[in-house]
Amino acid sequence: YRESNLELHASGTVDKPIIIEAAVPGQTTITGSVPFTDWTATNQPNVFVHDWPYSWAKGTYQGNDIAKRKDMVIVDGSVLRPVLKMSKLDNNTYYLDEAQQKLFIRINKKIDKVDVEIPQAEKLLLSNDHQYIIMRGLNFENANPYLLDYGVDFGHSQHVLIEDTHFR
Repeated sequence: YRESNLELHASGTVDKPIIIEAAVPGQTTITGSVPFTDWTATNQPNVFVHDWPYSWAKGTYQGNDIAKRKDMVIVDGSVLRPVLKMSKLDNNTYYLDEAQQKLFIRINKKIDKVDVEIPQAEKLLLSNDHQYIIMRGLNFENANPYLLDYGVDFGHSQHVLIEDTHFR
């Protein structure tokens, strides 16, 4: 499921907890990424370009410029490494030209044979100040929160049980 910002608005009780459960454990995935298709080859070998539709503010954290960025690129389940200059583009890296609103990736694969995804959802699931919640058999992947935040958040909740659930 390509979902974002799922939010619980109620609490369970000790006798009637709220249960969020996969019909078949491990076979339900909630992802915060969107597929990027229709890439264009450039005049450089194995470099492809795509329009960049997002305008994400950079974080204000201490550290290098990469840590302040929110963009991510995933190709066939592997995260590409960002670079800050087009001249640094190497295998399995990407460069985001925000001024031109273009995303460049360099991979040693045919672009029409891979799945490219961009994590965009800050939160996949949010439940603040709730009680008696059970979550089983789910996979959560590719949330895109800011550096010090969480993609699945049970902030200030109590009596939360998470079983056979994976976070990637």
